[in-house]
Amino acid sequence: NRLVATGNTIVVIEHNLDFIMDADYIIDMGPDAGKNGGKIVYEGTLNWAKDYDSEFYEILKNHKDYATSVFNIEREQKKPRKDYGCYSEIKEQTWYMFKELFDKWDKEYVFQTISDKEEIKNILTAYMNKYYNEFDTKEEWFDHMKDLAHEFGYAKEVKEYKEKTRESIVRDMAIAKVCKDTKVNDYPKDRVSSMEKQIKTSIESYLVQNNSTLEDYLSGLKISEEDYVAQIETTSKQDVANQLVYNAIAQAENIEVTDEEYKKEIDTYMKNYGCEKESDLDKTFHDMYGTTANMIINNELLYSKIADYLVGNVKES
Repeated sequence: NRLVATGNTIVVIEHNLDFIMDADYIIDMGPDAGKNGGKIVYEGTLNWAKDYDSEFYEILKNHKDYATSVFNIEREQKKPRKDYGCYSEIKEQTWYMFKELFDKWDKEYVFQTISDKEEIKNILTAYMNKYYNEFDTKEEWFDHMKDLAHEFGYAKEVKEYKEKTRESIVRDMAIAKVCKDTKVNDYPKDRVSSMEKQIKTSIESYLVQNNSTLEDYLSGLKISEEDYVAQIETTSKQDVANQLVYNAIAQAENIEVTDEEYKKEIDTYMKNYGCEKESDLDKTFHDMYGTTANMIINNELLYSKIADYLVGNVKES
């Protein structure tokens, strides 16, 4: 008491109940404290944020019960999570759980190479229904993750991943090398103009979906409108040049997309975009990308087959 009276803070690890009852603040770290872990983290983070992060402090103060439940995720199990090293890390690790931060966060959340919304949904569903077990050890959990990856066609082991990564790199290098070494003398104006329209439509659609404006977009890139127009023109000419190269290879090697391949892919797209008819998908693509679904899907399938052909003819030195 004399130490406290002179302005000191005393932190004590103690089991004596009489001593504990005389404390101003108690943090119970006993065998049953796991269920209250979120409350402990909440109180500590709130106090930290009050001094160092006023925005986070207001969010926590206004959503106490919700924030406590967020911080308590996976803390009541046999082996509670212990991933918070210090209070300053918590906002970085949990920002997406708070609407105020999620709506304004300036980071792009990317699902790495998995962009198919239906596949993401299927992976998460399979994980929760088939593989998730809160009593798993770290090793058991990791084995389940490898089984989940294998179920959906992804690499199960590091060696397999490296092999697939190498194949992907060789594939990209082969395509880039052919396109770079092929000289295009004439850029059809109608195709360049059409590509510019597609790129602009895609950007405008993206901005609308994110409640943003072109001014915000240019400001984020730190470029002027003139630079923006010039970049679109350059990108359009490069894309058209690549298309000309791909089509020339396809014609020379008799590479084409079969009706069966197209039908399978169009069905997948219609399912992912929630369309019952191909005409509905065409309208969606026209609004979002400035062209038809038929053109985009046929091109993607053709370019993939051309890439496979190029990789099959790569000679490594």
